[in-house]
Amino acid sequence: QETVGKWYGEAAARLGLSGDVGREQFAALVENINPATGDRLTARQKEGRRVGYDFNFHAPKSLSVLYGLTQDETILGIFRKAVLDTMRELEQRVETRVRKGGENSNRTTGNLVWSEFIHFTARPVGGIPDPHLHAHCFTFNCSFDGVERKWKAAELGAIKENAPYFEAAFHSRLAGALAAEGYGIQRKKTGWEIKGVPSSVISKFSRRTAQIDDLAHELGIKDPKVKDTLGGTSRENKRHGMSFADLQSAWNVRITEEEHAQIAKIFAEKGRTNPTRMQPAEAIDYAFAKMFERRSVVERDRLLAEALRHGAGDVSVDGIKAEFEKRGMIGRKIDGQHYCTSVEVLAEELALISLVRSGKNTVAPFFSKRRMPEFSAQLSAEQRAAAELLLSSTDQVNALRGVAGAGKTTLMKEVVAAIESTGKQVMAFAPSAAASRGTLREEGFQGAETVARLLVDPQMQRRARGSVIWVDEAGLVGVRDMLRVMEIAGPDTPVILSGDIGQHAPVPRGDGLRLLQLHAGLKIATLSEIRRQKDADYRKAVQALSKGDLKDGFKRLEDLGAFVEIADPFERYRVLAADYIQLQRSSKNVPPLVICPAHDEGAEVTHAIREARRDAGELGRSQMFRRYHNLQWEEAERGLEANYERGNLVVQFSLPSKGIRRAELFRVAG
Repeated sequence: QETVGKWYGEAAARLGLSGDVGREQFAALVENINPATGDRLTARQKEGRRVGYDFNFHAPKSLSVLYGLTQDETILGIFRKAVLDTMRELEQRVETRVRKGGENSNRTTGNLVWSEFIHFTARPVGGIPDPHLHAHCFTFNCSFDGVERKWKAAELGAIKENAPYFEAAFHSRLAGALAAEGYGIQRKKTGWEIKGVPSSVISKFSRRTAQIDDLAHELGIKDPKVKDTLGGTSRENKRHGMSFADLQSAWNVRITEEEHAQIAKIFAEKGRTNPTRMQPAEAIDYAFAKMFERRSVVERDRLLAEALRHGAGDVSVDGIKAEFEKRGMIGRKIDGQHYCTSVEVLAEELALISLVRSGKNTVAPFFSKRRMPEFSAQLSAEQRAAAELLLSSTDQVNALRGVAGAGKTTLMKEVVAAIESTGKQVMAFAPSAAASRGTLREEGFQGAETVARLLVDPQMQRRARGSVIWVDEAGLVGVRDMLRVMEIAGPDTPVILSGDIGQHAPVPRGDGLRLLQLHAGLKIATLSEIRRQKDADYRKAVQALSKGDLKDGFKRLEDLGAFVEIADPFERYRVLAADYIQLQRSSKNVPPLVICPAHDEGAEVTHAIREARRDAGELGRSQMFRRYHNLQWEEAERGLEANYERGNLVVQFSLPSKGIRRAELFRVAG
């Protein structure tokens, strides 16, 4: 079921290694010994040294099934070439440390020694393994430094960090070569498969994956990293003595006649269709749209990987790289990683900065510094100073910065009342519906709306011009939306941005408020005194956290007994549910709030609370409701026809359109 390993790599040739991997040669390298001379290879021989890295390459399940059922040597040859070409590309990037003469840098060596082992099956389930074509390229931790003329440990950290790129490059080469042989390539959201292989067959030969999923569910494991460890702890020993003919007999029994016919059809029709091929420019366009929607700066390799995944079967690695070079990206290498941004992204940021700078000293203040309105007695001296700065500023755009609990909303009420006393209208906006139609309206700003609504509603834009635009939680507004707000405001509409860049960052691309604070000379009224927490010790802990002093903040919270650690998740949820009910009964007016770091854990906690409330007699008869899960697609993904598969996919319109009501649901029928 496996093959003899083969030596590869420029460093392997330097060591005189070629052809089949010998046990003695392999063992020598494990012990850091030059197999040709018997001398120590690299200088360092410390206890627990890293021997090497095992780079894995896995064929899609559909291809593994085709090879397992046919043993087509063409498929195996294409797979091995894709592995070899990717390993050679990886080899060109390998580095080693340079510490000689006071240096503290890395130098590219471009040579490695690795042993390739091809495996054809997965670990057995019930004694019989499923077909699983994959390669282990065990790469030894050594490389020859041609400048210093000696063997040294290889620096593979950057290569490991860029594993998504090398994985995408491998699959691009594999899918492209198979397409050239006439196989149809069906791209999926998370990969690709051979077109025509029934999904039922893929499922039948994915028993190992299903076994791990079932075990994780049984143990209540949700964390993907913890789930990965189950593969090593739950696997059966390999079964020896079975020939490929034995395995094929066992596999053929699982497939129905109809499934056999569908697989045979793949070979009979191979190469008959000539679909329109995606061009590298289209793949790069998609990658740019997807990667730059939520980020201003992107790792070059991750952008290339996205383009390769999108065009698997059609585009080549060289073609994608050539197209990328045509785009004239702005790039810089930082700590071994290549980052890039586009001229368009930079121009957008510069335009935003320019608009805000051009508005300095261009508007009349709401009040002069000598004649301020009368403020409420509840305002602190710090809040009064902040209010006076906002009301007396001659800049078109101003900011109010305050940590959580510093009284920003209280101050906002006072400032808005003062502005509106002059005859000006203040229109309040926030990035989310909860913050605008929820929090702001509850605080008395009845017309508060989302920033998104302002950006698409022409009537609201006309009303906003000439009034005062106040954007709350502005730290969550991306650069593109912030620029659009400034364009809507024009040169004469005052804009006030309130928020804290030390809290949450925007989901869309760019940190607009941070950009303006750092580079546009934005005038900022600051609130640093926390007022929400009345207990002095608790307030000191929160103040430490707001300043980024996590050590002091958590120490103070620990001294207050704020942490309860329960290792068993089920017991943790039970205790949490009991505390929830107790708090709910003791504080009728303010329902308890539970915050979970992950959606899966949130679901578990919600279930535990519901069960506890049912046991306490607080809930009546259970009723099932249909709930839709937001897929959180980027704009690029929403534009892909292939993503709209029949089944459970539902499209909901967040804004009304011609013939479509707001929030109306449509099921994808075909």
